[in-house]
Amino acid sequence: MIGEVACISLGDLISQFGAQGKRLWQLCNGIDEPPLLPRPRVEFLEQQMQLEAPVAGVEVLVACGRQLLSRLSTPLRGRAVRELSIRAELESGGRTWEKRVVFREAISDNDRLAFVLKSVLNASTPPRPVVAMSLRLASLAAESGKQLSFDDRSRVRRQIEEAIRQLKTRYGFSPIYRCVDVEPWSAIPEDRQILVESDA
Repeated sequence: MIGEVACISLGDLISQFGAQGKRLWQLCNGIDEPPLLPRPRVEFLEQQMQLEAPVAGVEVLVACGRQLLSRLSTPLRGRAVRELSIRAELESGGRTWEKRVVFREAISDNDRLAFVLKSVLNASTPPRPVVAMSLRLASLAAESGKQLSFDDRSRVRRQIEEAIRQLKTRYGFSPIYRCVDVEPWSAIPEDRQILVESDA
């Protein structure tokens, strides 16, 4: 079949199939100019933990996640993460539960990763007790610094206001409060300022 296609003239294949006809003729005649490129290697770090007894409490799962993060901190040193995946093997039935978070900016700080881990587990807990847990850090990048200029303060303020608006939408009220001076001259410290829900 390939030999029959190779016998057809290039012009006939191009008139019938266009650019794909030209590519087909080239391949059938042993002409393959583009270099062979390997698939890009996806670098990731992964740790897993087998639990002695099934665990259902969020705080225990967060502690397990923190332990997995501490195991990954040495191989992660000097690099930042763009993706975090939490995978839990559930009790009875071999079912699994998985959550994947992709960050807008790469994170290299272990405390920030732990905060994201805790937030994910608090927002969406596994439906059954967990017997094994694994943590995968993917899309690794070189660690980089970020210098904020004076103009970036307004951008940061807008980001904070947007985050407060999102929290207010999610919870129905703003969980962020700010101090407002009421009676700064008062001798009683509690009367000087009050906490007010932030409107943003």
